[in-house]
Amino acid sequence: MQEDDVAFWGPSSIEDFTVKTAYDSLVGVQDSVSSLPWVRIWNWYGPQRIKTFFWLLLKNGVLVNEERRRRHIATNAACGMCGLYMENRLHMLHDCLDARRTWEGLHKFCDLEWFFNPSLHLNDWIICNISSKLQAGSGVKCCTIFGVGCWNIWKKRCGFILNNERLSPESVLSQTIIMAKSVEDARMTTIVGERVPRQPVSVFWKPPLSTMLKLNMNTDASLERGTCHAYGGGLFRDASGQWRQGFVTNIRVCSILLAEIWCIFHGLETAKALRIRLLEVESDNLVAVAMIIGKFEVNISCHAIVEKIRSLLLEFDSTLVRHVHREGNSDTDLLSHHAYNFERGVHVLEQPPTDLAIWLLYDRLGISYNH
Repeated sequence: MQEDDVAFWGPSSIEDFTVKTAYDSLVGVQDSVSSLPWVRIWNWYGPQRIKTFFWLLLKNGVLVNEERRRRHIATNAACGMCGLYMENRLHMLHDCLDARRTWEGLHKFCDLEWFFNPSLHLNDWIICNISSKLQAGSGVKCCTIFGVGCWNIWKKRCGFILNNERLSPESVLSQTIIMAKSVEDARMTTIVGERVPRQPVSVFWKPPLSTMLKLNMNTDASLERGTCHAYGGGLFRDASGQWRQGFVTNIRVCSILLAEIWCIFHGLETAKALRIRLLEVESDNLVAVAMIIGKFEVNISCHAIVEKIRSLLLEFDSTLVRHVHREGNSDTDLLSHHAYNFERGVHVLEQPPTDLAIWLLYDRLGISYNH
């Protein structure tokens, strides 16, 4: 029995036509999907914004000066950092003297002997490094350091050109290592798609030395009626946990980080007016504390007030600035809410608010909370 001819699509394993198989046939895709550049990028473990940055790089979507001149947006294609060569994508991340200094510093953390191979094309250079299986001596994957390093070099370049921010290669190096370790820690805490449960930490208020006073501070932001007003408060206690004095401050419209830093400044000025010479300062904002003690890059909006705080700290005989978990700072969390009822400025409180008394007692008794 003779059957009619049946049409089928050869490139498809199921013999049916699909747009995907037609596209693969037209572009001549021979390799598996997993070897395609965009798949390598999305399979890299790291922040989504860095993956998007790499995808734009491969698609020529990052507007370096060479591309800006080609589009008639700019007239000069020279590098904005070194000014010696034309700024294309490879020069920006690989060949620029400033970028090379950063990569040479990263050489201590991962094997970069092959890194400056002049024959590598940009796309090959990115895919080769972002797919690397090598492990750095610091316990971080080389591909993680590479991805984060490219991102920070790009951010530094943008900050210099747009805002005239000048960061040394050492600063970019330290930021890259810190961020890469954070990315690696996040990857390691994920097991079979589930996060390892955190172990609770017991947190309680710790009294200062007998010769010192402790200044605890906290800030809170109000979004009522869309105002974004920032409020803060702080209190001074001695080694027995007794209230010595407090203050609340109605700051202004600003970020919570800037509000926290302003609150620390007002607290130090209040301590100076009280003629306190030995002082411990605690805040539950880790970034603010790190900026003040020099362990974190100070952003431009906080630079002036951070410098004032550092100058104030030098006027005391002895100071200690440290971070405390929010659970160990609950008194000032409550105190800062009382600032809603005050006019703008700093207001000194000789006596604690009534609803704060029980929390002060809990702290004196050493009652702990889980963090």
